[in-house]
Amino acid sequence: MNKIYLIDDNVDGNRQKYGGGFVDDGMCQDVLTAIDKLSPSDDLSFVNNASCVLLHKSLEDYVDGQFHDDSHKVVSILRQIPELGKDIPLVWFSDGDTLDIGDYRGNTIYSLSKRVFYGRLEPFVIHYQKTGEIELKILAYGKNYTIYLVDRAATILFTRLQELANDEKLLASKVLCEEMEQIVSMSQPAIGKSYKELVIDLQMHPITVREFKQQINNILDSFQDYGKNYYTWK
Repeated sequence: MNKIYLIDDNVDGNRQKYGGGFVDDGMCQDVLTAIDKLSPSDDLSFVNNASCVLLHKSLEDYVDGQFHDDSHKVVSILRQIPELGKDIPLVWFSDGDTLDIGDYRGNTIYSLSKRVFYGRLEPFVIHYQKTGEIELKILAYGKNYTIYLVDRAATILFTRLQELANDEKLLASKVLCEEMEQIVSMSQPAIGKSYKELVIDLQMHPITVREFKQQINNILDSFQDYGKNYYTWK
């Protein structure tokens, strides 16, 4: 199994402060390698064999036995490696970032608070250790990322329905959207219908906006209570 590489100068020791002490204690070292000191002259080809690279955005170069806070050439070199963020998942984190929700696009998290990053790192690494799967959503949204994602999709979906009265019949065309498809996909298999089947059902047997919202809220409640959907669409 290829390793996850954590590249962080950790100059002020905030890894321990932020809850990343398990890294220095050697936990998960079979799948995680932490690198604290790199100079621009070092061989950086090791990243080509990484399962994932976790990179401190303002990593200080380590030259002549000391860190240089005005030199970030290693980061510049790593940015030029075309596989990073494409074939090899890449996560950027920094003290200067304040985002609790990662800017996650494609195979890259572009921005994440260092505090949040270290708070989520252990479950991310353990998931990889157990399954062999790199799940960036754990770092971007938290361990219970499914709850966040389905709630976000439902919020967008309900916004589409704001101009409709609750007692109006819902046109299936109003919920022909990526968010509805995502909710249905994440609610399998208990929901009992595919996205296509559900849309056809709404076309053939229209329900009110209120009834539709209740169905979605039942799914949300299931995710909140159990971390997954147990609700069958009726």
